[in-house]
Amino acid sequence: MAKPVGYFGVPHDNALIVDMTDTWGQDLSRLDNGSKLWLVAQMANYLLKSDYYQGELAENCPEVITRLQELELYQIESLIQCLAA
Repeated sequence: MAKPVGYFGVPHDNALIVDMTDTWGQDLSRLDNGSKLWLVAQMANYLLKSDYYQGELAENCPEVITRLQELELYQIESLIQCLAA
């Protein structure tokens, strides 16, 4: 069962969060998987371009990306879910 955005510390008094939860529900469950994936990718890219995260990538991260073709698409989706949990 999906958890509401507040569980993750997302403030309920932010206009964007209010719009998102009004549209897709408190747990964003009314958002389809493709749209979720797109939002995650865009938000991750936004964070990576900022100074929010400092330091080096963990060893072998680039290798994982070059080897993604070894996996089925559903396996990649499952790994994304695992990494985001």
